[in-house]
Amino acid sequence: MNQLLTNLILLFLILGLIVMFWLLLSEIFRQKHRKKKKAAYLEAKFYDSLTKRYLIELFDGDRRAVEQLMDAAQLKQPGKSQCWYAEQVLRDLKRDRR
Repeated sequence: MNQLLTNLILLFLILGLIVMFWLLLSEIFRQKHRKKKKAAYLEAKFYDSLTKRYLIELFDGDRRAVEQLMDAAQLKQPGKSQCWYAEQVLRDLKRDRR
């Protein structure tokens, strides 16, 4: 009887360790995934602001003109990101300058 109790305790300890190890691995995976997502978001946000700042510089600080061009691009192609519209305005400007 004493041997059976010892075996059961040992079994529960091993199962507990397995569960704790699995939880630890899943948390590590979740945190890595969050960091990648956050890094991608921050990179996109930085790139978006960089592109928009470049456009504003091209227009000598005229933010209203940049916003109007981006709004016009948004009317032509709805459903895109702000970064896409800023890049589209840049492409249009380069095309029109040729």
